[in-house]
Amino acid sequence: KYSFRFNVLELGNVALTNEGDLALGVLDGAYLPGTGDERFRFAQTLIGLRDGFTAQVSVGNSQFGARIGGDVSAAILSDGYGSETAWDSFSARYGVFAESQLTKDILFRVNADGWRKKYNPNKYFFVEKWASEARISAETEFSLNDRVDIIPLFGYRRFDLERDGRPDLERLEYGGRVILKVGSSSDKKLFLNGIYAPWRH
Repeated sequence: KYSFRFNVLELGNVALTNEGDLALGVLDGAYLPGTGDERFRFAQTLIGLRDGFTAQVSVGNSQFGARIGGDVSAAILSDGYGSETAWDSFSARYGVFAESQLTKDILFRVNADGWRKKYNPNKYFFVEKWASEARISAETEFSLNDRVDIIPLFGYRRFDLERDGRPDLERLEYGGRVILKVGSSSDKKLFLNGIYAPWRH
C-alpha cells in the first residue's frame, strides 16, 4: 500500500487536505485442497484506489473536522479455465471527527464514519443492492511518562448488506492499546493492541 497526503489549503485555523492510498493485494488458493486437480487452483489480484478530502478547524486545544471521499477496486481472477478482469467494488465514504487535549497528558478522540458500497453482483451474488457500513470509535490517550502511553478504546460497527433497513451484522469493540517509545528521540514506537469484539447477527 502506498499512502499519499497533500495540503490543499491552510488559512489560519482552517486546513483542507487530500489523502488516499493506492493498494495491491494477491490471494492464492484452491477450492478443493488435496484433490490434486489443478483446475481448482485460483489466484486473485486486487488493485484499489482510495482518495478523499478532509476539512479541519482548530479551536483552542481542540480540532473538529469532516471527511468525504470514495474508493474503487478491480480484480484479476485466474484459474485453470482462464483469466477474467472485472471491477470488484466502489464506494462513497463520509465521516466526522473531533480531538481535544483535555490536559497535558490526556488526549481524547472520537470518530464516526459511514460507507455506501456497491459490489460486483457477478462475484458477490448475495449483495445485489448497495451495502452500507457505519463505525463509531472513541479513545482516550493517557501519557504516563515520556516512554509509555495507554489508550483505552470503545467502538461500534454496523453492516447492512441487504439494504433492508436492519443491520445484518453488528460488532462491539472493547479494548486498548499500549505504546512504548524507544530510541533516544522517541521516534520509534512499539504497539500492543488488545481488542474484544463480540459479533451480533
